Amino acid sequence: MSQVSFVCSECGSDKFRVSSPPKTLDDMIGAPCANCGTPLTEEEVKRQSRQIADDVVKKAFKGLT
Repeated sequence: MSQVSFVCSECGSDKFRVSSPPKTLDDMIGAPCANCGTPLTEEEVKRQSRQIADDVVKKAFKGLT
């Protein structure tokens, strides 16, 4: 299984404080950035998830054309 990294919209850090390893995307909502404390919003989780999925699909099809 791959690991997904979210990025803080304020400072760009990819480290967030969570009480236990997240099992779903919802577990990341509200997690504070370990660097600046900015919470990860639901909108950011959705936006970044869509971008990550788009990048994976593009990479998978890159060599097929």
